[in-house]
Amino acid sequence: MNAIEFSFRAMTIYYIKSQVETIKLDNDTAQVTVSSSTDADIITAVVDGKKKESKRAKTTKKYQDTWKKTPQGWKIIQRVVD
Repeated sequence: MNAIEFSFRAMTIYYIKSQVETIKLDNDTAQVTVSSSTDADIITAVVDGKKKESKRAKTTKKYQDTWKKTPQGWKIIQRVVD
């Protein structure tokens, strides 16, 4: 968890937009395709505890997830990132 906490301290997220493109249901499984866009500043240098340099990063990814219904609810059992 420390690495994740550190990475979020080193970035400013302006937006994250996710959109479900397709859902295909088959009994207790679902095939879901989602596109996600992110816009963030990533801090690349810190001097005397102050942010000095940052790099703007915009990404777009597509996820193909397989969901399975369990007694506790729906869970992702497989994820493919394009």
